[in-house]
Amino acid sequence: MKFVSYAQNYEDVMLRRALAKVDRGFYIDVGAAEPYADSVTAAFYERGWRGINIEPMPGPFERLARARPQDVNLQVAVENRQTVARYFAVDGGNGISTGIPKLAEEYRDANWDISQVTVAVTTLRDICETYVGEKPVHFLKIDVEGNEREVLASADFNTFRPWIILVEATEPNSQIPSHEGWEVLLLEAKYHFVYFDGLNRFYVSAEKMDELKHAFMVPPNWFDGFVRASESDMIRRATDLERQLAELQRQLQQAHEGWLLEKGAREELEVRLKGAYHNMTNQAHGEQASQVILEDASQDCVMKNPEISHDGIDQLKVRLAASEGDLENHRIQLAELRVRLTENEKSGQALSAERDAAYQELFESSRHAAWLSQERVRLQERVDESARHVAWVNQESGRLQGKVDEFEHMVGTLRLQEERVSAALHAVLQSTSWKLTGPLRCIKRMMQRRS
Repeated sequence: MKFVSYAQNYEDVMLRRALAKVDRGFYIDVGAAEPYADSVTAAFYERGWRGINIEPMPGPFERLARARPQDVNLQVAVENRQTVARYFAVDGGNGISTGIPKLAEEYRDANWDISQVTVAVTTLRDICETYVGEKPVHFLKIDVEGNEREVLASADFNTFRPWIILVEATEPNSQIPSHEGWEVLLLEAKYHFVYFDGLNRFYVSAEKMDELKHAFMVPPNWFDGFVRASESDMIRRATDLERQLAELQRQLQQAHEGWLLEKGAREELEVRLKGAYHNMTNQAHGEQASQVILEDASQDCVMKNPEISHDGIDQLKVRLAASEGDLENHRIQLAELRVRLTENEKSGQALSAERDAAYQELFESSRHAAWLSQERVRLQERVDESARHVAWVNQESGRLQGKVDEFEHMVGTLRLQEERVSAALHAVLQSTSWKLTGPLRCIKRMMQRRS
C-alpha cells in the first residue's frame, strides 16, 4: 500500500524516508493548523505515531482535538516568554494566521477577514518538560508565520534534542528567504543543515548526522512510493462509483428478469381467462352443456360439472371481473417498473460520467505530480551547478588574492629600494666631495659637447 502524503510540499515523504526504521515515533508540531489539510503529521498519526500538536487558533484547534484524541493538543502560542497575547486570525484561523501586527495589516489590505484572538503564550522548553519526559523526539516541525526565531529561542536543545528539525524558511506567502534571522540558533545548538525543499529547511542533530544525512540527498521521487491525499481520495471515489454502478446494473438485471417473468405470467393468465369466459358463454346459451373445464389465474382449482347453473355463471363473471382487476394492477406495476428501469439507466450513465471525470482528474493530478518531481530534480541540478560555480569562483578568488598579495609585496619591496636609492642619492648630492668636484664635471660635459 502506497504512503499517503497530506503535507503541502511533501515534507512527510522526506521525514518518512529518513525515519523509515522508526516504528511508532514521537513528533512535535508547532503551528499544526488543520488535522489533515497540508498536515506534516497526519500520515504519521495514521501509522501509530503520537505527539504534541500546538495550534493557537480556536477553529483549527477544535478540529485537531476531534481528529487526534490520542495526541496532546495545546491551544497556545509559542514564544520566548510566558504571557497572554493578541494574535490575528485570518479568515477564521487559516494557515497564515499570525501574531505579527504588520503581517495582519498586509492581509487586511489584501481584503482578508482579520479578527483578534487572545491566546496563552508559553515556551517550547516548558512544553517539553511537561509532556515529553524521557521520550525521544524524532522530529520537530515549526510553521509559525514569521515567529520562528521566538520559537527556537524558547527551546532547550541541550536537554531536548529532536533528531530532525524542519522550519518554514521563507517569508509568509513568498519565496524570499527568512532563515538568516534564526538559523544561527540551530547551528550553535549543533544542528546541521541538510536540505531545502523551496519552502522548508531541514536540520539534523550532530549525533544523528551520519545516520540520517543520506536520506536528504534527493527530493521526493518515484522510489518513495507515495501518493498525494487528493489523488488517494479520487481513487477511492472512483472505486466507490464503480461499486455503485455494478450494484445498479445488478438491480437493473433483476428488475428486467422480474419484468419478463411477470409479462409471461400475465399473457398466460389472459389466455386462460379468455378460454374460461368463452366456455361459460357457450354453456349459458345452451350450445353445449356437457362438461366445463375452468382454470383461473391462480390455478387453484379444476371444476367439472355436467351443467352450469345461472348462479355458477354469475360467480364466474365475478371471478372474471376480479381477474381483470388483477390484470390492470399488473399493468400499472409494469409501467412503474419501466419508469424505474429508465431512471436507473440514467443514474448509471451519470455515475459512469462521474467515474470518467474522476479518472481524468486523477490522471491530470498524477501528470502534475510527475512534472513537479522533474522540476525539483532540474532545480536541484541547477542549485548543485551554482554551488560548484560558487566554489570555483571562491577558489579563483583565493588564487587571484594570492597574486594580488604577491604583487603588493613586490611593490613594497621596490618602494623600499627606491627609498634607499633616493636616500643614497640625496646623501651623495649633499656630500662635500660632490660639491668640490662640481666644476670638474662641468668642464667634462663641455669637452664632451665640443668633441
